[in-house]
Amino acid sequence: DGTYDVGYKFIVENTGDVYITDPVIDDDLNAAYPAGVVSRNVTKDTCTGTALDLGDTCEVELVARVKTGNSTGPF
Repeated sequence: DGTYDVGYKFIVENTGDVYITDPVIDDDLNAAYPAGVVSRNVTKDTCTGTALDLGDTCEVELVARVKTGNSTGPF
């Protein structure tokens, strides 16, 4: 039916020279899938409510159920 589950893994690293708190990932999945994002399910989140010292990392993993419609990509 043109609906697929797509997994994403975002790794955030503090490459700057200051301590940061509560990093935010902002990605527009609707721009990648114009036919629509049906749902998002975050399966791992070590970024929310955390702080990153210099060189520290955190991760967010999610599964997006998307519709491709008549488009064949690129995605």
